[in-house]
Amino acid sequence: MPIFKRFIHNSGKLEINPIIRTETEFFSTTVLKENAKRRSSATINTNFYDISASGYISALKGHNPTPASETTFLGEIVSEGKIVGGKPEPLNFYIAHYKDRHKANIDLTTTFSTGQGNPPGDCSCGFGGLGPLIINGLPYGSINKYSSEADSLPESLRPIIGEPSTEAKKFLTQRSSAKFTSFSKNDSNYSARLGKTCLGIRSLDVCVYVQKHGDSGMSIEAVRDEMMALGCKHAVFFDGSDSSLLYTPESGFLVSQADAKDQTCIAGAAFYWHSEPSQREPENKAKIK
Repeated sequence: MPIFKRFIHNSGKLEINPIIRTETEFFSTTVLKENAKRRSSATINTNFYDISASGYISALKGHNPTPASETTFLGEIVSEGKIVGGKPEPLNFYIAHYKDRHKANIDLTTTFSTGQGNPPGDCSCGFGGLGPLIINGLPYGSINKYSSEADSLPESLRPIIGEPSTEAKKFLTQRSSAKFTSFSKNDSNYSARLGKTCLGIRSLDVCVYVQKHGDSGMSIEAVRDEMMALGCKHAVFFDGSDSSLLYTPESGFLVSQADAKDQTCIAGAAFYWHSEPSQREPENKAKIK
């Protein structure tokens, strides 16, 4: 199957809530229980995570869910201005949503922020420890790229990887990221068949891209480039490989996690609109190569 793309349109007021497993149950069970309480437009997995040695052995041995306490998600999760869990990941990236900024038909990009570090403590919902695709309009990749205007600067001021100089930053057309590079290498080793969970924000849409691990789909570079072509100002990737998950109430689990990940995963996100979203391809799809 190809990568699943869901475009959730700005037809009301958006809310994003963390889905956190606290019971000894499969993560898919938690997703179903949360959707039974409140029907979402879509639910995905989010944070990368570590698992204790005992939890890892338990997942390998059988088909029983591990206690939620055996898993630590990497990157803080913020809900309604409070940190609800997670290990700080200041060198990685975050996406944050501010629902109080939202009004009908507003530019959605103004209700989100992205950046390096932990999610801001005043956001209504935020996820840290993530990989960057597009941060405040700037694409990220394995190397730094500059416009021709930077050619006059010494090479020491415009490195291929790492932090550029203040003088060179204004000429950046792509920023390097170790997190992106690591994921890209793994993806390349799998011939772009590595599972992916990606989120992009443009003026009228929340763009959710999820690819099942092992299926043909898109490279992480192609996802970034398509989201740039769609006009996304913010885009990040979450935990991928066989952790990737996408659930919608009307279609069920379009992408399911591997058994061991369903036993150990504890964090996701649910998207809600106050009015039903439509599902249509973006108008500028023809411009995407």
